[in-house]
Amino acid sequence: ALPYVSMYESTKEMVDYLSEKLNAKGIDTFKFDIVDDDLGDLAMALVDAATIVLGTSMVLAGPHPMAVNVAYLAAVLRPKAKFASLLGSYGWGGNLFGLIADMLKPLKLDLIEPLQVKGKPTAEDFEKLDEMAEQIYEKHKSIGII
Repeated sequence: ALPYVSMYESTKEMVDYLSEKLNAKGIDTFKFDIVDDDLGDLAMALVDAATIVLGTSMVLAGPHPMAVNVAYLAAVLRPKAKFASLLGSYGWGGNLFGLIADMLKPLKLDLIEPLQVKGKPTAEDFEKLDEMAEQIYEKHKSIGII
C-alpha cells in the first residue's frame, strides 16, 4: 500500500516511481491519494498489505495532517503488514517523519530506511528509491510472498 499526500507533486513523483519499480519486480501496489481517494478503499488495502510506504509533504515543521490521519488509521486497524517505510519532500527544515514513526511503533513493523528529499527528487534520490524497492522485494521474498 502506497498512501500519499503531495502538495507540489514531488512526493507523488517518488510514489509513482517506487510503484513502477515494485510492479516490475512482481509486487502489486495500491497507490492511494490521501486527499482525493476513498478512505474505505485505503482501509481495505491497509488491512491486506504486506508493506506500507507512507508518502507525505511537510507542512510547516511536520508531516501533512492527512498523512498523520493515515498513520492513525493504520495503528487502529492493526494491519497484517510486516514492513513499512516513509518517503516525502520538504521545502525547509522540520521533523517530517518523527510523529508518524511514533504512531506506527505499536504495529512492530520492520522499518525500511525512509527517504526524505528537499524539493524535487534528484537522480541520487531515484537511486535510493531503487534501493528501497530492492529491500521491499527481498523482504517479501524472505517471507515467501514472492
